[in-house]
Amino acid sequence: MESLSTRQVAVALGVTVDALSRAVWAGKFPAPEKNQAGNYLWTPDAIQHAANYFSNIERHAKFPAPIFPSGQALCGR
Repeated sequence: MESLSTRQVAVALGVTVDALSRAVWAGKFPAPEKNQAGNYLWTPDAIQHAANYFSNIERHAKFPAPIFPSGQALCGR
């Protein structure tokens, strides 16, 4: 099975290498397998996990929570 590098996956997803690496380290989705040198081996399944994570972030960024002039939160806190 062919795998891609972290840089190739980041370009394909439209994110930076740092953003992709930080998401893996933060455990936002399952980390891909590593080779003997310690580099990630991005398989189609691992890429799909990353794509799902970043698409959810993008969706939330398009519709941010409302900001009220008083600074009061929607739930009253």
